[in-house]
Amino acid sequence: MRAEENTKRDKVMRPAGTTSHAAAKAELERDFPGWRVLVSDRRRWWALRGPLPFDQVNEVDVVDADTPEALRTRLSQLAPTALEAAP
Repeated sequence: MRAEENTKRDKVMRPAGTTSHAAAKAELERDFPGWRVLVSDRRRWWALRGPLPFDQVNEVDVVDADTPEALRTRLSQLAPTALEAAP
């Protein structure tokens, strides 16, 4: 019953037409290799990468945003750096 309550709550709290957190997370991780995406219990979106090689230690390795769309925008601004860090 509890899982059923969580599903109902997620449907109520998520605006119509948006993807689930899991789907948005998977899309972000696919589009930005080398970054791990997390959603906090306060629904804050985070992207982390690392540990970075010595020659990249001064580069951005943590990005946060209020929505997956905003996180995508912020990561896109770092795209050349993010792609270089991809394995």
